[in-house]
Amino acid sequence: MKIRKLTSALMAFNAINPKQFAVHHALVFLYIADKGRPTYKEIERDLGMSNAAVSRSLNTMSDNAKHKKTPGYGLVEIDRDEREGRRYRVKLTAKGIDFFNRLTEI
Repeated sequence: MKIRKLTSALMAFNAINPKQFAVHHALVFLYIADKGRPTYKEIERDLGMSNAAVSRSLNTMSDNAKHKKTPGYGLVEIDRDEREGRRYRVKLTAKGIDFFNRLTEI
């Protein structure tokens, strides 16, 4: 990827919330876009993040930003795994898919 394209992609992430959208949020978002419907554990393992960091990132990027006074970004949806009720899975929302598609056009 050329530096200009990478810069443009990072600027697109930054435009979501210039003061709050951290690089690890971008990594988690792109991981979900690539994997489709990963579990928290898969994100933790593959990105080398703690459960707490994954949880905070996903809550911030979802509509239900727990423990925050500001609304979430609505880019991902968190739901229970239908095969294993103690496990959560994540997927992009329609807004997240639209954002991802705009990124791929850079």
